[in-house]
Amino acid sequence: MEKSISSSSSSKKMTSRDAVMVGALGALIIAIRFVFMLLGGLSPYAWFSSHFIDAILIGPIFMLIMSKVRKPGAFLIIAVITGFVFLAATWMIVATGIIGGLLCEFFVKRANYRPGFLATMGFLCFNLGFLGDFLPLYITRDEYYAASMSTMPPAYVDALYQLVTPETLIAIIASIVVGSILGALFGSRMMRRHFN
Repeated sequence: MEKSISSSSSSKKMTSRDAVMVGALGALIIAIRFVFMLLGGLSPYAWFSSHFIDAILIGPIFMLIMSKVRKPGAFLIIAVITGFVFLAATWMIVATGIIGGLLCEFFVKRANYRPGFLATMGFLCFNLGFLGDFLPLYITRDEYYAASMSTMPPAYVDALYQLVTPETLIAIIASIVVGSILGALFGSRMMRRHFN
């Protein structure tokens, strides 16, 4: 009896193999987000739509981690590391990343690490955790504008601040929601086709 309890407890902890998978696939998620953040420097429109696209691309990676690791903590670790990678942009990514990561862990555990509605909710929370990328535009607008003028082309900054409205933030959130749903569906289909 004690042996079975001990075995059950240890099965909930990540193994070294799990850690390698989380590290490798987590790095891929961060790389995708980094590339789209760089592309966002071309145009504010590209920046504001970037998380819609990266959510779709990240969906299969998320579902693979969830289905193969099946341990708590994987997505919180990735969310926190992502936040610190982008810390130079704003500390708000770390804060929203932790919140999103914790909510993601709650939903994927409730989903028993299987694709479906709860797993999709987890993926949505995971992606909304990157919303801190945009919050300085709204919370510390004046400071962000002053800093942007010394680091970005004036035309980019002018176009950016014409787009900073409550309606735009709602549109960004909506795009992340839609991208997350599509990414989760795409990831679930890939899992069924190639990994089951």
